[in-house]
Amino acid sequence: MSNTSPILKDNVYNFLKNLVQIVLPAAATLYLTIASIWGLPASQEVAGSMAAIATFIGVLLRVSTKAYNASDLSFDGNMVVSKDPDGTTLYSLELNGDPEDLVNKNSVSFKIN
Repeated sequence: MSNTSPILKDNVYNFLKNLVQIVLPAAATLYLTIASIWGLPASQEVAGSMAAIATFIGVLLRVSTKAYNASDLSFDGNMVVSKDPDGTTLYSLELNGDPEDLVNKNSVSFKIN
């Protein structure tokens, strides 16, 4: 197993994901619309800047997701497949942590060795 840590912590990743997918597009749309109604300054510049920021953060999130998925961090453990002397296939699980932690998960993922 790799001992590397994720690029972003879960709470930071989730915050940035919501920012990119919901907050920045909504704020850009709101300002662009209200600016055109009330004659506020620099509506295209503000909305364009928000879109550029959302795109940049989105790229960072994609890099983080790709690194996470390429690491062993996305697995809850290993499934070891082996054969005993009579040819029977044996399966065993090696968990990365306390088995009690699995109760709080919706799904579990194992790397097959």
